[in-house]
Amino acid sequence: MRIVIFFSSALFILGLVFCQFNPSFAEDNSTSNDNLSVPAACKPHLFEINKSDNKNVLYYDAIIRNGEFDTANPVDIYWIMNAEKGQREGLTLLESPQFGIITKEVKKGKEYIINVKNDELSEKDIRVFFGENNCPEATATLSGKDARLDNIYINLTRGIMLPTVHWLELTGYALTDGEKVTERITPK
Repeated sequence: MRIVIFFSSALFILGLVFCQFNPSFAEDNSTSNDNLSVPAACKPHLFEINKSDNKNVLYYDAIIRNGEFDTANPVDIYWIMNAEKGQREGLTLLESPQFGIITKEVKKGKEYIINVKNDELSEKDIRVFFGENNCPEATATLSGKDARLDNIYINLTRGIMLPTVHWLELTGYALTDGEKVTERITPK
């Protein structure tokens, strides 16, 4: 059991390091929102991940076709490399096991449940659905409250070989009153 946890954590950390030193390894496997039939004011953006070691941002966007979520490929995951020239890049093969998603359930293209593959986030269900004004939203339970997920921040320190992840902080806004809600997760 410890070997599996160590291996998963090592892949996560290795992916973070590798992307920073080998950005050309990343491919842009993203897809566009063809036939987008949601209101023009809606953006497909669901949430993002930031890290303390650089300004690159990992975006998670809903893929919508003909007014429904794409059931085969519901989420577009990509980096905006702000620490470089601001170019868009897909996940590398090493990052995919930690930042990719697992789609648990899809309900007729109108709602689905996903998990980020990262060890610390794998138990956190994220519900994606068409919310206010028929715009895509991602919600999760943060500190016991249902909230619209906005951001996941990873605090880490670079080491000689691998970084150390100290904690992750999930931020969102409570569905009941719009209050900002955070939950901090410390790696085991």
